[in-house]
Amino acid sequence: MNMMDKRITAKGVSFALLLLLLLLCTATPGKAQEIDLRAGVQQQQKAEQFVLDTNDESYNFLEGVRAFTSNNYEEAKGFFKRVIEENPGSDAAYYYLSMIAIVENEPVAGESYIKEAIARDTSNYWYDIYCHPERSRGYKAL
Repeated sequence: MNMMDKRITAKGVSFALLLLLLLLCTATPGKAQEIDLRAGVQQQQKAEQFVLDTNDESYNFLEGVRAFTSNNYEEAKGFFKRVIEENPGSDAAYYYLSMIAIVENEPVAGESYIKEAIARDTSNYWYDIYCHPERSRGYKAL
């Protein structure tokens, strides 16, 4: 084999190795994409299970907040009461029920609900301000 043949053979081997490396590199992302797609499908299935579980405390709370912010107070009350059935210690559900009662001009019920919220979380600044607005830094007496 002369020098020219050796260079051609070396170039051929280098080219073959480069081609093999490229094939391996391009094959790997396909496998990675397949794994990513399967992971995405699994995440979507988990999300769908969460959304469809209407007995879940988180679902009921979030739906209650959605209904409350849409001024759909009757629907919101139902969701927050389900939250309390699932978790009697849910101070936030009692807080929202108190706000609904105040909006619906039921101050006695509102006071009862906010007391329940405070009993479950005595350190919540917002519950304290709700009951005593004069303690707020931004409060201005009329």
